[in-house]
Amino acid sequence: MHDYAVVGASAIGCLAAKHLARRGFKVRVLEEDPFPGKAGKCTGIVSTRGLKQTGVDFGDCVLNTISEAVIHSPNCSFRVRRKNVAKVIDRQAFDKECFREAEAEGAQFVFNKRVKRLPPGKIVGADGALSTVARLAGFPPIKKFVSCFERECALENDGCVHVLLDAELFPDFFGWVVPVDGKTARVGFGSTDFSKVRESKARFLKKAGAGKAKREFHALIPRARRPKTRKRGVWLVGDAAGQVKATTGGGLVFGARCARLVGRNDYEAAWRRECAALSEHEKIRRFLDKQSNAGLDLLVGAGGVLGAGFILSAFGDMDEILRNKRFFK
Repeated sequence: MHDYAVVGASAIGCLAAKHLARRGFKVRVLEEDPFPGKAGKCTGIVSTRGLKQTGVDFGDCVLNTISEAVIHSPNCSFRVRRKNVAKVIDRQAFDKECFREAEAEGAQFVFNKRVKRLPPGKIVGADGALSTVARLAGFPPIKKFVSCFERECALENDGCVHVLLDAELFPDFFGWVVPVDGKTARVGFGSTDFSKVRESKARFLKKAGAGKAKREFHALIPRARRPKTRKRGVWLVGDAAGQVKATTGGGLVFGARCARLVGRNDYEAAWRRECAALSEHEKIRRFLDKQSNAGLDLLVGAGGVLGAGFILSAFGDMDEILRNKRFFK
């Protein structure tokens, strides 16, 4: 008999199981696939600081170290430099390490188990943006999503991350080129206009010069926090709770921090305090969403002229937003 049933065995579900088991609870993890993890359905660029905060032994999962990024609007760009600011990881390898660490703490795993009704006892929903646990338990829905596409392919690159802002091609989100090595990159984009994803995909892949796919995927990412994430005996964590940066869609670091709090009676208040920076990401996202391409050109052009690149690299962080919050109020 278990104390907690965790639904979902990607990184966040495994970390929740690990921390619960470490506290002495009997934990069973239920996963619909025959293996743990997201099967690589993730860009896998994470701040170095954030990776350390996860508490996971990630050393063998690192594919590349990032120290430079170029921010583009349709007609302008500027460069951001900061030594060792981020890692590109093999996300499936990272998820498997989370699984091993949870299992080492005593968590039990059941694979090929699709949840159709709530299991008995206490439940942790770590089952993604379209959480079955959240639906079955009657939680209020997440109201905003981004449709994302990514292809890992052969692509000669300069070793920099490229972020592309274009209100017409990537409405309410952005495109990216993330180098895995000098000859391979992860090329992707997100959009809130689901009707134009196919068109944007064709245009962007051509523009980026993306080669034949080594892997590619579509994904739905929450762009807002779920209004409520705990009911009696049920906790939601990770994408299921909307614990995701509205600016980039990244949720690994904040989800990992929240996984430590699962099971607490004050979970709702505790994780919102722990992840208060998500509010700043939302402010920045709303600010960017209001910009036309002309407005984005002004912002990016000013960044290059006025040294915003230096400000971002010196004071910003991929997870903790610029300390001067007045810019985006």
